[in-house]
Amino acid sequence: MKTKGKSKQGKREAFKLSHFTNPSGQIVWRVSGTKKDGSRVRQNFKTELEAVGKKQEFETGDLNHQAIPFRQTKLTPDQIADAERAIPELKAGTLLGAVRFFNENFQDPLKPVKLTDAVETFRAEKAAAKLRPDTLNNLRFRLGAFVEFIPADKLVSEIMPEQINDFLHRVNGKTRGKRTIKNDRLALSNFFTWATGRKHCVKNPMDAVAKVRAGSKRPEVFDLPTVRSLLDAALKHENGKCVPYFVLGLFCGLRPTETERLSWDKIALTDKLITIDADTAKVTEAEHCNERYVAISENAAAWLLPHSIERLPLGIDRKDFEAVKALAGITTWPQDVLRHTAISNYQAEHKHEGLTAEWAGNSVKVVRKHYRRPIKPADAAAFWAIYPNTERTGNIVGLSEADKPGSEPSERTQTAAAL
Repeated sequence: MKTKGKSKQGKREAFKLSHFTNPSGQIVWRVSGTKKDGSRVRQNFKTELEAVGKKQEFETGDLNHQAIPFRQTKLTPDQIADAERAIPELKAGTLLGAVRFFNENFQDPLKPVKLTDAVETFRAEKAAAKLRPDTLNNLRFRLGAFVEFIPADKLVSEIMPEQINDFLHRVNGKTRGKRTIKNDRLALSNFFTWATGRKHCVKNPMDAVAKVRAGSKRPEVFDLPTVRSLLDAALKHENGKCVPYFVLGLFCGLRPTETERLSWDKIALTDKLITIDADTAKVTEAEHCNERYVAISENAAAWLLPHSIERLPLGIDRKDFEAVKALAGITTWPQDVLRHTAISNYQAEHKHEGLTAEWAGNSVKVVRKHYRRPIKPADAAAFWAIYPNTERTGNIVGLSEADKPGSEPSERTQTAAAL
């Protein structure tokens, strides 16, 4: 019988029962069909009752199945398939969390290299970068000691923080100060930062090595008798060739490296001014040069004047340094003692920390913490009144009698007054 509109069609069954004959000739009941999730089923049963029960189970499962809505995606079919394989592998979290963790911790393939070869390449690159000779020597000395300490043929990637710590605190027959340990650590940190960047190690082992605080002990300075003995010894040693070195440290507060780099053309005795330019100045950790002008005191100018004609190198070697020290009867030499002595006496004379810091090429905080030691005003006045005994020719013949240890400061000599 016809009805208005489109005729109703019978509902299609998702699962069907049918007979099936096995290759052995046995007739069985088969349940076949397609689930709502798209998967196909086909199962055989010996009896009709078992097959009907399974068919009803499949139909009930389809009724409870929630249809997955269609969503647009930018993923390609391969990417979708990859995500479908990855998600079941997750033990916790989300696929996005796993991807982020991977990105944060992924390391490029390691480039293994022996410690000895890596140190040699590192030093060569630093030399090519035209670092200062004293910086290169410092790296050579400290990294060389590290290479000797670590077992031969050790890969950079195999070096553990514990081995580095053992090296820093090694016992080699003498007490190693905190400052020495700190300087060793700085050299190794420089090297391993470079090695990590070159993929010679996965992670910088220095991150797990505790930093060493050198502390801030009281600065040591030379007293007046020691200063006079030192200058007298410098005068007597090989016609006074070492005098400018000690004078520039004692009365101008120059660092030893600055004195070694300094040339006479940067010393203006007429203007009483020393130019510390970028080629001479120390480079700080922040890579800022301590360029500055250093005022020359009148007594320093008097000491330097006789040597400004011959203009011998201002730096001295270890042999001459030890000879002057022995001649002066000085058995111990505190670190930076000449600079400490100069800065302490400058502050005592001028009583202005900012002016002292600018003169010394440091911050007020650094001068106050590491360099300055209180000096009595009378001792500071005597310090800046130590002059050489000179003739008009400028030839040094020794300290003036009034400047000998135990004497009162002398009047300025004719040479100093003329400057």
